[in-house]
Amino acid sequence: MKRHPRKLQLQKSETPISAMTDVVFLLLVYFVVTQSPIMENTLLAVNLPRDARNPNIVRNPSVLSIEVSRLSDDVEQDLDLYEINGQRMGFDSLKASLGRTGEFDPETTVLVTCGSDSMHQKLVKVLDACSHAGLDSVNVTSRK
Repeated sequence: MKRHPRKLQLQKSETPISAMTDVVFLLLVYFVVTQSPIMENTLLAVNLPRDARNPNIVRNPSVLSIEVSRLSDDVEQDLDLYEINGQRMGFDSLKASLGRTGEFDPETTVLVTCGSDSMHQKLVKVLDACSHAGLDSVNVTSRK
């Protein structure tokens, strides 16, 4: 008697691709939903190299904070009200203050915070005043 080895029949296995795509989309949704919010008002302290000519001079960057939001119920009066570092003033005073700041320290960082109820015209006026004062480092953030 002669023995014949049995032939193994290999079946082609198919991977269910639709199930894999379902899992991928579920993971995508999970990671999007559980993502932690990004900090909006983050000012990072950066250690810059000192000036080689004057190593003893330490220069701290100054930040000027401008609040653009609805400060009055009267729309016409509200167009000219702003807050700079917590002090309420009109647009002419704001423009003069930005001009003095630009002459004294043109590297001052201006942080403009807009409220959800603010008018776009007020933001544009502040950005225009910063540009005329020579202040190039302007950051705009929003407040909920």
